[in-house]
Amino acid sequence: MNSSPTIVLTGATAGIGKATAMALYPNAGTLVLIARNETKLNALKSELENSGSGGKIDLVVADLSETKPIQKAIEYLNATYQQVDILINNAGGIFSERKENSAGYEYTFALNHLGYFQLTNGIIDLVTAAPKSRIVNVSSAVHTSGTINFDDLMSEKKYSTMKVYAQSKLANILFTIELADRVKEAGTTVNCLHPGVVKTNFSDNMPGWAKPLLWLFSFMMIEPKQGAETSVYLATSPEVEGVTAEY
Repeated sequence: MNSSPTIVLTGATAGIGKATAMALYPNAGTLVLIARNETKLNALKSELENSGSGGKIDLVVADLSETKPIQKAIEYLNATYQQVDILINNAGGIFSERKENSAGYEYTFALNHLGYFQLTNGIIDLVTAAPKSRIVNVSSAVHTSGTINFDDLMSEKKYSTMKVYAQSKLANILFTIELADRVKEAGTTVNCLHPGVVKTNFSDNMPGWAKPLLWLFSFMMIEPKQGAETSVYLATSPEVEGVTAEY
């Protein structure tokens, strides 16, 4: 792998994403951070630059639940870079009520899976152009309770917060396995992971009844820095060079 890699990271402004950015920055050639909040992106850039030496930081403002902003990000990346060494799909969320994005897709599935799918396929030529490149998809152990409900993929008939979330995380894993097969000839690896149960603002949109339970068990949760460790490991460690299609 390139000793000064170009790294693309989504959902970088808080929680696991921010911790991942902090860990990757010192050894990055260019760190491309994609998130929807420009103010938070600029604040993170300043924090990274003040933390010590590191590579170039490029900010891309895009709502990763929406197809049009993702497409604009894809066009920018393809016009700006010749290759991407590491792509980490990290953006995600869980929501207590059903809503749709502007294209009519159920929001959880759009953000947690379709965003991964569209961005990755949109810049796949950049990724496969880099020798020994890596794609890392952040999933969740909740996938074990998930099924892909083809009869109600957008949860229009019935919406359950955890079932919808589990479906999206299972989709991440199925996408990982299929994509790994498609890019193996290029030498690109694709893996996914469960980051652990992490203390973040990720659950802010959980149902009201769930928040006291989360607070009660918060002492058992790990910090974002620990939650980022598996993403960073899969993205950079020589121990997993050539390992692909794994969870």
